[in-house]
Amino acid sequence: MLYGSRTFRSTLLIRDPRDSIYSLYKLSSTKDWKDEGTYNLFTDIDKFYFDYWRPVYLPSRNPFEMWDSIAPYMPIIRYENLCSNVYEELKLLFQQWNIEVSEQRLSASIDKYPAINKQVSISEKLSPKVLNNFNSLFETDLKRWGYS
Repeated sequence: MLYGSRTFRSTLLIRDPRDSIYSLYKLSSTKDWKDEGTYNLFTDIDKFYFDYWRPVYLPSRNPFEMWDSIAPYMPIIRYENLCSNVYEELKLLFQQWNIEVSEQRLSASIDKYPAINKQVSISEKLSPKVLNNFNSLFETDLKRWGYS
């Protein structure tokens, strides 16, 4: 444990929603997918996006709306930054929380977990049709959150 059990802090972990769409698409064909009615139903990313993500998932889970409501109250970590430099992101987070953690303890805790996979660009994951649709729908939000 990095700090005492009585210390509780929160952070908002955000991830490029376009990357999250792809992850959900991949998850939809695994045993971990919770929506039994749509399990393994989507044959490609276009079908997943237009038949499920936009009409079913998005109305109740718009990431930008959630981020806007939570962000003023806690530090933000970007998933992409966390993947590329776990140590620096966690060090900064502990500083924001005013929790002193030695470099040795922080390094040791990070070493316990496997490395996060190399990031693949969004354009390699989503079809041009999906990417263009999402970008046009959320252009302002993407820019505001630094994902343009």
